[in-house]
Amino acid sequence: TPLHMAADAGCACHVRGLVAAGAAVAARDASGASALFVACESGQAAAAAVLLGAGADALVGNTAGETPLYIAALRGHLSVVQLLLRHLSAVQV
Repeated sequence: TPLHMAADAGCACHVRGLVAAGAAVAARDASGASALFVACESGQAAAAAVLLGAGADALVGNTAGETPLYIAALRGHLSVVQLLLRHLSAVQV
């Protein structure tokens, strides 16, 4: 989706605009990845923050069962891992 592409590119302003225009933050691609997952996989902390603020579920994994936190840690994206941990701690999962 356009939201997935904006998240992957790290265009937080485009992510914000798409969400404001009604893009579904829960939409998933063919592999089951949400836009949040894609942002985390690409190390795009600002885009991930916008998606989390828009209600994206940080615990939804792809079809392989990989979560945004897992993929961010696997790829070594420390700022994204920290963002997700702060978010998950605040919502007390």
